[in-house]
Amino acid sequence: MQTKNSTNLGEKATPLSDKKANGKEMPWREKKISNVGYYELLELLNFKKAERVANCGDILEFKKNEEGRLKLARAWFCMSPLCPMYNWRKSMKRSAQTRIIVERVIREKPKARKPVGCS
Repeated sequence: MQTKNSTNLGEKATPLSDKKANGKEMPWREKKISNVGYYELLELLNFKKAERVANCGDILEFKKNEEGRLKLARAWFCMSPLCPMYNWRKSMKRSAQTRIIVERVIREKPKARKPVGCS
């Protein structure tokens, strides 16, 4: 687990630095800023889920993998279909799951035809 966190109020937390395999910074900050805008709209309209959206992605737990890179181990998201933070993470998760399935099918059935439109 990440050793520095913000649970101790007397200690200043270090900003999150999460990078992709290619070295590009993950857009956590940009997604959270978009999330806050969505929260403000929900709050203005007195929607019950506004508080859940406000706290979306606030708690993230990372573990280091074998390569020393951070991997998201646990997180708390709002599950709102219109939340930018939740949708971003959900799309990344589904993309990874699809990649695993496709690799397995290719490995098990190498002579299978590719669907039309795939290269």
